Amino acid sequence: MGYLKRLAQELGLNPGRKAITEEMEKSSSDFCKGLLRGLFDADGSVQGNQSKGVSIRLAQSNLEILNAVQRMLLRFGIFSKIYINRRKKRKSKLPDGKGGFKEYITKPQHELVISKENILHFAERVGFSDTEKMEKLEKAIRNYRRKMNRERFIATVKEVVPDGVEKVYDAQIPGINAFDANGFVVHNCGEQPLLPYESCNLGSINVSKFGKNGEIDWERLREAVWLCVQFLDDVIDVNRYPLPEIEKMTKANRKIGLGIMGFAELLIKLGIAYDSKDAFSMAEKLMQSITNEARQCSTELGLEKASFPNFELSVWNSKYEAMRNATVTTIAPTGTISIIAGCSSGIEPLFAVAFIRNVMGGMLEINKLFEEIAKERGFYSKDLITGIAKCGSVQDIKSIPSDVKRVFVTALDIAPEWHVRLQAAFQKYTDNAVSKTVNLPADATWEDVKKVFLLAYNLKCKGITVYRYGSKEQVLSLEVPKLMLEEYVCADSEYTGECRICSV
Repeated sequence: MGYLKRLAQELGLNPGRKAITEEMEKSSSDFCKGLLRGLFDADGSVQGNQSKGVSIRLAQSNLEILNAVQRMLLRFGIFSKIYINRRKKRKSKLPDGKGGFKEYITKPQHELVISKENILHFAERVGFSDTEKMEKLEKAIRNYRRKMNRERFIATVKEVVPDGVEKVYDAQIPGINAFDANGFVVHNCGEQPLLPYESCNLGSINVSKFGKNGEIDWERLREAVWLCVQFLDDVIDVNRYPLPEIEKMTKANRKIGLGIMGFAELLIKLGIAYDSKDAFSMAEKLMQSITNEARQCSTELGLEKASFPNFELSVWNSKYEAMRNATVTTIAPTGTISIIAGCSSGIEPLFAVAFIRNVMGGMLEINKLFEEIAKERGFYSKDLITGIAKCGSVQDIKSIPSDVKRVFVTALDIAPEWHVRLQAAFQKYTDNAVSKTVNLPADATWEDVKKVFLLAYNLKCKGITVYRYGSKEQVLSLEVPKLMLEEYVCADSEYTGECRICSV
């Protein structure tokens, strides 16, 4: 009895308190499974038939208990609905504990209902210990002649009511990078919202290669988009998957994520400043074109090879005749591949016009476009490049023409709101999310960060990353490299200014 008392105390139970406590919900899967079984054995039932629909029901007068049960079921992947006041307060004849019956006033009864394919998941993952109830459930499942209705996990928001201010927290769970948020498993990826066991399949076009003489070669870009979509779709079929579950989910939805890199250089070639309304217009026009062409290609592939298996259950079913891929566009950080391609990462501005990369003792890097323009217009010198490398920016250097300064803005030259607004311009025409880092100065305040997040939310960005200069020394620093005598702007060997969550 002493052990049971200690266990009850650890679970937050007190005499006379009938509840599912927070401690219970945080317990192991086996514990939660046993608790659910006990509740459904005592107060649950199997009702209905194939013509009317089979359901598993749990009746309770305590709505808080049903809400907790609903959350616990969701953690097992079982969706349910709660019907409030299913039976009103009334007089009922109930067992009196002496072998007879007595009339009692019963409280209003609420009911939790499990239906559709969720009854299969309940049978497999929770079940009844009560053999009679379990046999009835198994018989009902065996008698089903048609396929059970699929659960789409859709909830309609009935009302949003202000309820004061609560503290919110950013959560990181190393390893699995996922956590339980009120019954839903959510994760921390910056640009690719995926279902369990889905995998990233991303590719990026270096758009700086399509800008020339102040124009974009739209026809060449179209050809590149179609080739990339076909290539990424083929990757799904030829890929070797580490787990059968990953292969099954990846092929069920066939998500791909075609994006871009080199956007900063493209703007420079077009003579457009990154922090300008013209840049926003170009971002929307560019991404709208890429997404439209990618969807057209995916539609043709769907007609030729078949749509992704879950097409009929998707939003595309009512809009397109066919679709090979559930999603077609994503904007990734492109940290490593942009270094290989020799361009700026993703949609980020230039990190610096000239800086020291911390590899092999320190290597000076100069933006190629700036070097070309400086030599063509006659203001290039080694002293100039050395001076730029000490601050990264050209804005305070008098010998550089103003029109050159205007297009060669760097991450820290740009006000935070311009970063966010450009991300929103791309997000408008991107299926998945857009990876973007908002660079803040070292003296940025809590209020500055708050403004960035609220603006991103109001502009309907799907995610946002903030980096305060100097907050992570191994990424950016003003330390003196071993082979240098003075301070220079530095970056580690693989950094290009992108989000550090994922440097794909």
